[in-house]
Amino acid sequence: MKSDNNKILKTINRIFTFAVLILYVLVLYLPFLRPELIPHLNFIGIATFPILLLLIAVIIINICHRNIILSLVAIISLLIGFPTWRNTFVFNIPDEPNIAGHSTQLHLLSYNLHDFTYTDSSPDSILSFVSHGNFDIVCFQEYHDAQLNSGKFISSSLDSIFPYSHFGYGLRNHGIALFSRYPIIDKPNGRFGGNIYNSVFTDILVNDDTIRIINNHLESTHLNDEERAITSKLSDNKDDSIYNTTYGLLKHLASSSMNRAPQADSVAALIARTPYPVIVMGDFNDIPQSYTYHRIISSENHKLHDAYATAGRWLYYWTYNDHCFFLPIDHIIVSDNFKILDAHIDYVKFSDHNPISTIVEL
Repeated sequence: MKSDNNKILKTINRIFTFAVLILYVLVLYLPFLRPELIPHLNFIGIATFPILLLLIAVIIINICHRNIILSLVAIISLLIGFPTWRNTFVFNIPDEPNIAGHSTQLHLLSYNLHDFTYTDSSPDSILSFVSHGNFDIVCFQEYHDAQLNSGKFISSSLDSIFPYSHFGYGLRNHGIALFSRYPIIDKPNGRFGGNIYNSVFTDILVNDDTIRIINNHLESTHLNDEERAITSKLSDNKDDSIYNTTYGLLKHLASSSMNRAPQADSVAALIARTPYPVIVMGDFNDIPQSYTYHRIISSENHKLHDAYATAGRWLYYWTYNDHCFFLPIDHIIVSDNFKILDAHIDYVKFSDHNPISTIVEL
């Protein structure tokens, strides 16, 4: 009887192990597939990737002394995915950059401001943070110029620090903004990539070099108060309510993922035809294990690097920090022309996003 129980447990362990590994391989492959091909599975990287890595590590520890072959399969699977999870789990110990005396060093910031409405003190807190941050170029998303005049207040207050600026607005004055210490030599009036969600590029003269900044706010997954109310219904004891709510939420996430795909294609196309060193930053609303991120960072004609993956300091990082979700969805990506010296995330509660910054040398 004991022998039969052991056989059953071994079989269950093997099935569980192979199920985890198959799901892990699927997550690794998802960034290469357009979301419309498997729309209801695209959220799986957000939901499971850190958990899958932890489960594989537990599996390796659990079976390494009992099943060498299965342990090797798990280890090899983990190593195959290194380029993917390397952008989420950071192991760098960068040197402190010496900013003073280097005119070609740029301190960059990307920050989704939540329309300045996250707390009553958000406008003042954001202004103080940016004013004292010693930034050279700042990109904002959800910069709602008409909201309680906060946008105008921030703009006028920052004029003395950043004499150059560029704004791009979609519907309902919902837009993005760039502030720069360096002269802007080209800022097209048009935008591309969406309606409320959009991308705007700005060409900036840094000493004798022209660089292009692409500021992005891509389609949101809409994790707002309404979304939180939907997810709270999952605690309802009625099976039909749980099923209907879950299906509706998955359908909603699938739709936003499919909407981001053509936006990412537009950004990638712009990068490919950019003749200058390029910096892409903003709220991608997607993690590194996604089509959106992979499409942008794999753009043609430029070799691009994730600033935080290259020089960040935390093992696991996140830039979205609300509704019990902690996700790395804001990114700064730079072309090979730049040397990434440092990258940092400030875990402050002025918005539902954390500001992400980097220091690069041109």
